[in-house]
Amino acid sequence: MKIHTDDIEFAAELVPDSLNWRYDYSASAGESLLNHLFETRKPCWSEGNLFPYWKELYLVKHARSSQYDRLIELSHRNAELSDGIVCIAGSGDGFHGFKNRRWVTLPGNVHLSAYMSPRKNVESFHIGFTILSAVSVIQTLDRVSGLEGRAGIKWVNDILIDGAKVCGVLAQTQSQGSRVTGAVIGIGLNVENSPITDPTPFVPTSACLRDFVSNPDRCKQNIIFENLVKILASNYQKLISGKFKELLEVYRQRSIVVGRNVTIYSDDSEDNAEIIRKGKVKSIGNNLELFFEEDSGPIFKGRLVI
Repeated sequence: MKIHTDDIEFAAELVPDSLNWRYDYSASAGESLLNHLFETRKPCWSEGNLFPYWKELYLVKHARSSQYDRLIELSHRNAELSDGIVCIAGSGDGFHGFKNRRWVTLPGNVHLSAYMSPRKNVESFHIGFTILSAVSVIQTLDRVSGLEGRAGIKWVNDILIDGAKVCGVLAQTQSQGSRVTGAVIGIGLNVENSPITDPTPFVPTSACLRDFVSNPDRCKQNIIFENLVKILASNYQKLISGKFKELLEVYRQRSIVVGRNVTIYSDDSEDNAEIIRKGKVKSIGNNLELFFEEDSGPIFKGRLVI
C-alpha cells in the first residue's frame, strides 16, 4: 500500500509513526488525485502493508472540498484511478450527506471516502454499495466494547444508536450493464465529537460513539478507522463474489424500522416535503423497498420519520 499525506502528525494519529516519509513523487504517481486532494500543502508518501486489498491511502488533515465528490468527478472523467483507494479527512469543507444535506466535520471523527473498480458483474449493485457501507459500519461498531448490537440502520442510509444519528453513508456507481466499472462510497461517522445540529423530524438528535461508552479509550478515531477499513475490504469481497444476499440479510436484521409505525415523506426540501405513506413497516425487499402491513404497494424512496 502507498500512503499519502499532507500532514505527518495527522497521519501518525491513524497509521504507524515509524513510516519513512518521502517527497520524491514521480510525475505518474497518481498526479490527478494528488492535485485534487492536496490543495494547500506539499504532500509526502510512504509505503507499508497496512490493510488488505487497499492499494492507496490518502490522509488529509483538512480537506477544502468533499473527497467523495472529487473521486466521483475523477471517475467520470475517466481519470487513472487505482482499484482500492481510501481517503480520510481529519475535517473539511463542503462535506455532505444524501441530497447534498450538510455534514458537519469535526476532528476525531471518521470522514472516509473510497473508490473501487471491480470491472465485473455485481448483483444488485445499485443498492449493493450502500448496503456494503451501512453493514460495514454496523459490524465495526459491534467490535466496540459496550456498543455490541446497539447500532441500527434507519432506512435508507443512517446509523443510529439509542435514537441518535452517529453515521451516514453514501454510494454512487458507474456501470456498463450489470458490470460495475467504478464505485465510490462515503462514510461520515461521529467517533470522538458530537456535532451541534438543529433537530428536525428526520434527525431529531445527533451524537458520537463516545457518548455511549463508559471508557472513551474504546472509541478512538484510529481504532475505529482501522477496523472499518478492514471490514469494508472483507465485505466488498463478499459483494463482488456473489454474496450480496448475505450482506442484505445483515442490513435487514439490523433495521430499526421493521415492525415500527413510520411516516414517509417525499425526498424534497424539509419545507416542501409531502407525506407519501403512513403505517407499520412489514419488511424490506431485495431492492431495499419498504413493504407495509396494509397492502398498498412498496415504497422505494423518500425520507422516513419513526
